[in-house]
Amino acid sequence: MDAHESFAADKERLDKFVEMFKTSAKDGVPQAKMFHASWEVSAAVACLRAPVTEIWKVKAREGVTLSGVQAVLDKYVKHVKQSTDEGVGATYGQVIENSKEMAVIIGWKSIEVSTWVNLGLE
Repeated sequence: MDAHESFAADKERLDKFVEMFKTSAKDGVPQAKMFHASWEVSAAVACLRAPVTEIWKVKAREGVTLSGVQAVLDKYVKHVKQSTDEGVGATYGQVIENSKEMAVIIGWKSIEVSTWVNLGLE
């Protein structure tokens, strides 16, 4: 977070960044939705090195606890790591800006595989 805050405070660097994405900027501000997650580094790096990387953010719906979400994600991560030949890796971690959200990252060998793998969460 320190590096991010330093970057955001450096107007010259920030202006160069905004210029690269000006077609998606509104009033000089990029319209992307950025978030930060804290997860096991080696697992996340393996996913990022995969040919296809899937990233999603989940939030417990009303009446479901964060630990309930984590239990399901634990099953999913285990399934990808142990039960599929096409999964390169998977992990999840807490979204720093919102403690009620989790970020999930999965590495796949191909885009086709990422769309048909049975999640095995029954």
